[in-house]
Amino acid sequence: MILEIKQTSSVGQNRFDIISNGQIIYQADSSWLPMVSNESRKMHITNASGAVVYQTYYSLLDNVAESMIPMKYLFTGSQKFVKFDVVDYTNNYVGCFYAEANGIADSKMCMEYRGQTIVGYRRKMGAKEYVSFYIGEAQVGQLTKSNKVVDNMDSYMLHFLNGFEDMTPILAFFTIYYDFLFHNHSGEINKTYSVKYTYSYNKNNDKYDSDFILRNFGAAEVARMEEALKVEPKVAGMSLKTFWIIFAAGWGV
Repeated sequence: MILEIKQTSSVGQNRFDIISNGQIIYQADSSWLPMVSNESRKMHITNASGAVVYQTYYSLLDNVAESMIPMKYLFTGSQKFVKFDVVDYTNNYVGCFYAEANGIADSKMCMEYRGQTIVGYRRKMGAKEYVSFYIGEAQVGQLTKSNKVVDNMDSYMLHFLNGFEDMTPILAFFTIYYDFLFHNHSGEINKTYSVKYTYSYNKNNDKYDSDFILRNFGAAEVARMEEALKVEPKVAGMSLKTFWIIFAAGWGV
């Protein structure tokens, strides 16, 4: 399973297209506002017809109760943060997303869905970052993001092994949650172009496998992913490459 998650709006509301084989199969949204109320924490994912598939619910009381003791994980072995419950269109609980700390420099992202838990390990490596997904000791997927961004709009590539197709909407929805936590640009005015170089130091850095996509999806998919995530700066609304072509043509005249 291969998905592209492309942000289409970054002012007032964050909106995303979820694309498979060149077709938009889902759309999603998250708030552009800081996390100041339950409403500003809500996220939705809809099908191609616009019907809600899943939405999130954030319990302020539960989250405060869990996080009010600093570094509780040193005593309990586990502490959960920013837990969002996920409900379906009939408001029935189907799972949740949360971050979990198990020790100093020992953290992970978790997705529980219909009794199954998938654990994600985040690794930041310069201008790119990754989340490697595991069930037990076996890697089953990877989320890839470039931190080169135009107009505050982020793009992701999501790869999962065969057998996870029935989880497509919840896996795509986790990406929206991930973006909301780490790349929301809350209240920011559009930046024409930005790039961040960051590195993570975590006990779980070894969970990232640089050959996961090559080994499971092939060299052509690695090249396609690099092209899909490539971002060029813009000058006056056009790509930098186009700007220099026009500039050179004008200079020649």
